[in-house]
Amino acid sequence: MISWAFSDSLVAAAFIWLRHHPGLKIKREIKGTFMGGNNGRDKADTQERILAAATDLFIADGYEATTVRDIANKAGVGRATVFWHFSDKASVFREAFTRMLAPFRESLIHPDSDTDPIKRLDQQIASSKMFAEQHGSEITACVRWALESPDLREIVVETLLDLNHRFAGSLAETVSELIPEDRDPKLLAHGLMLAFDATLLLGFFDPRSQSHQDRMASVQAWVAMIQRDSLSASTPDSSSALRLNPTANDPHPEDSKNEVSLSQSAWNRFTQELERVGHKIVGPTGARNPRERAEGYRYLVRLLSAAHQLEMDIDRKRPTLARMMTPIRKFKGDGPDTLYHEAKLDEDLEYEVYVRRGDDIFFSLTVYAYDENGAYKIVDGLFDHDMVFENVFGEQVAKFHISAEKPAHAVNWLRLEGARPILFSREYFPETVLAVDAGRYRSAIMNIECVSDVPPPHVYGERDLEAGLQRVLDFVEDATDVSIGLSIFAGLNLIVHESEKDGKKTAMTRIDDGVLIHETDQNSEHSPQELAQMIDPRLIANNLPGPGIDYLGAWFQIQPDEAIRISGIDVPCRYWSCQIMTRYLESADFRYDTIGINNLQIKKNEENAFEIYASAENPGVENWICTQGYSNAHIVFRTLLAEIPMEAQFSVVKISDIETQPR
Repeated sequence: MISWAFSDSLVAAAFIWLRHHPGLKIKREIKGTFMGGNNGRDKADTQERILAAATDLFIADGYEATTVRDIANKAGVGRATVFWHFSDKASVFREAFTRMLAPFRESLIHPDSDTDPIKRLDQQIASSKMFAEQHGSEITACVRWALESPDLREIVVETLLDLNHRFAGSLAETVSELIPEDRDPKLLAHGLMLAFDATLLLGFFDPRSQSHQDRMASVQAWVAMIQRDSLSASTPDSSSALRLNPTANDPHPEDSKNEVSLSQSAWNRFTQELERVGHKIVGPTGARNPRERAEGYRYLVRLLSAAHQLEMDIDRKRPTLARMMTPIRKFKGDGPDTLYHEAKLDEDLEYEVYVRRGDDIFFSLTVYAYDENGAYKIVDGLFDHDMVFENVFGEQVAKFHISAEKPAHAVNWLRLEGARPILFSREYFPETVLAVDAGRYRSAIMNIECVSDVPPPHVYGERDLEAGLQRVLDFVEDATDVSIGLSIFAGLNLIVHESEKDGKKTAMTRIDDGVLIHETDQNSEHSPQELAQMIDPRLIANNLPGPGIDYLGAWFQIQPDEAIRISGIDVPCRYWSCQIMTRYLESADFRYDTIGINNLQIKKNEENAFEIYASAENPGVENWICTQGYSNAHIVFRTLLAEIPMEAQFSVVKISDIETQPR
């Protein structure tokens, strides 16, 4: 039997374990750090090598002729490494294509606004010309990709049109500073763009130097016309195409019907990237059977639901404590007996939180933030026994200050530091949150207010939409990577029936407080370096480890006539539970089945020992949790403020061998 156990979070075990070779002698201890090392840089370097190799091959040989094996060989990595970083060849292309166009975005879309507009217009055209000359092979490749591959045509054409639209908008801003108010800068800018685009396109068919110079001269003539102060005098009044027409019937005169708006462009990119994330569900590291595929795509929808509430419209100046999980919206190792809320904060502001405590058995507040390496860290936290509550008409009420410096009058204070901090609350209950939602237990009433002076909210615009969609996408992708990556790790630690082990060695692996202990030698199919390539270090940061929370568990494989037996000794703690989790680190569906049991519900003997059985149907025992027909899934212990580590043994037994117990 192999199982895993660790402190702080599910992902902590994965990352610490991966940093050490598994072939360790009996009870040999290795000190490890939670982050540390170069895995983050190594991963970024590997991605860069893959993308650089892919870009060269796509340009030289075309998309259709390039294979993933070609990319892997040129990058000096294995095919599995390419598939871990990018779910398929199309995903590699999308990322390589986006990066290839990055210089264009930077040089053409963000001109120096402090420059004189006449000089700025010259600089914009010169930059565009220079880019075309320096990146001729890439531009040629774009045209070829759009023509040769129907699968790529949409993304290539749409991306290029989006860049064209953005550049035209940048030109229009400059032109608007040079012309009379009754002229339409958009029309003039688009005329200039047409002249330049035609010059670029005709260059493919007539590359002669003199022809190119003649075409560029026409572009410069158009620029000079715009720059002349006498533009309004030299243009006949009858040329109304260049004039604004406020009486036009177009209900949206600011938008051209032939343009892709920023909102539409942001939405299109969002759906394309979401499709890329969806490929991870069915990629080489993804689902392995129809049930996992169905649950995988449902998981993405659940993440979208959570991201809409938690990320889309965040306002760090006016935060709210939003509920993260529900019985049908779960992720990142949720507990069915726990309510989670979070609020996005600003590190430069101060906040007050008012809490009327509910009927929980444990309550905590934790502040997280990004560190200088871009990973989440725990900044500060308070457990309920550290909080000062007042009794107000029989209710426990408290006020908490959250700020960089502790106010002199503050009784309950949480330190605020780091980038993009969040406030995270946890409430544990004697039963699942279904009982809370049904009104049998009261949840806490919490209200957060920013006490710093902040400006009023601005009108929602296209940039807000663009930023919100990107936050939603980042949330969905990070949570997907957490679930898939950790399942790969946990899958190496498998418990099966003795008859199916085929002589393979097994071992107990435990991680407590950053110390890795292997109780026997162990052989591994993968080296630590290979595993480190497969699992993203961001998994640790994004799984929000909770202070005082430890885990112990295993990935099981059972047949319909088998059950998992867990034997252990109760430990002094505020709370512990044993539950089933799906491939995607969601609690199993506790709306209809008992998929978990906690220390308030467990039946023990006189020595405080217990046995729990997990199977599809109750084999006639007191302590039972339902596997809901899963043949593969996680089974996890979670302990809260345990005085000593939980000790438990996992094994797979035949149901016919289980002795029926009185209930």
